Amino acid sequence: PKWKHHSSGNYSVKSAYAALVLNTNTIAPDIIWKKLWDVKLQDRLKLFLWKVYNEILPTQLSLSHCLPLTENQVLCSLCHMENENLDHLFLNCIFSRFLWRNAPWPLDITCFTQAGIRNWVNIILNPSDKLQISASEVHNFQLFSTLAMDTLWFIRNQTTHNIANHTIHYFITKTQELYREHAKAWEMEPIESQHSWRPPESEDTFSITFDVAVRNNSSTSLAVCRNNQGTFQFVVAQNNRHVDPNLGEATAAFIGVQEAYTRQIAKVVLQGDSLNTIRSINNPHKAINWEIEGVDMVIILVTTGQMGVLPRHVPIIAELKPRILSVHEGIDVTMYLLSREFAFIHVKSVVDIVTIEVVP
Repeated sequence: PKWKHHSSGNYSVKSAYAALVLNTNTIAPDIIWKKLWDVKLQDRLKLFLWKVYNEILPTQLSLSHCLPLTENQVLCSLCHMENENLDHLFLNCIFSRFLWRNAPWPLDITCFTQAGIRNWVNIILNPSDKLQISASEVHNFQLFSTLAMDTLWFIRNQTTHNIANHTIHYFITKTQELYREHAKAWEMEPIESQHSWRPPESEDTFSITFDVAVRNNSSTSLAVCRNNQGTFQFVVAQNNRHVDPNLGEATAAFIGVQEAYTRQIAKVVLQGDSLNTIRSINNPHKAINWEIEGVDMVIILVTTGQMGVLPRHVPIIAELKPRILSVHEGIDVTMYLLSREFAFIHVKSVVDIVTIEVVP
């Protein structure tokens, strides 16, 4: 017999996979797919919403089809009242019901249980048609709804794996807090990138920009010299066996000045991002504290979402979004507004934020 899922009549794994994909009811229609990826949400939240629509999140009920779970294990991890599937968790669980009663758009979420979770995702994507949400509130509604489900899924996972047991009050408070943070971030205008180098005012003065790159077991100090027209005069670098960023910055400034002296350049302006080095140069007779004070956590907004950097964080390079960075030192939090660049997280609990412009 011929294989009916290919014009040649021959079977192949590719044609079988295509047949399964086309015939399955878990693939979102093109219109839903396009609408979903056009929504103003972080990519991580879009992916989460896509998983909800396709019903591929591993709920207890879905896991029971492939794992030997008992009747109690199939129950909702939060309320223990019904079997845990997506319809129950997001539309009928007491956690969801209480949240939506206290939401900016109060709803009886159980009214959508019969239509199912896919219908609810459709409502999130088209709230004006289904709930008469005003055009000015559509984005906020979509943001709140998605964050509510994402937070509920996070709390559910922590409860299921015995990491923590959270109350309904915590869930509501956490969702509202995240919603305010995300809404505020979306209201901010991106910072226009500007070149940070400033040319010297006079023709006989040269600019030396210095910096250091710290690696796992070494560092590299670098100095670049330009005239007031921006023309490069020299570039000098030195490899160091230490990983002290302060010492590396000071070394970079030193080798830059040393090279300028060798080339008989009389007037230079030093530009760098090391406050300790600048203070030491401006006040050569004043004692400078060169110790780097540690912080508890740095929270940065990257293209995939929000990232909290704690000690012993896995080394990673992340692209920053033009948003707010917060540095936590005990109960003190310092906020910085960044342009869009990169964050380098090293194995020694050091975070390098490479950005063109920072506004405290």
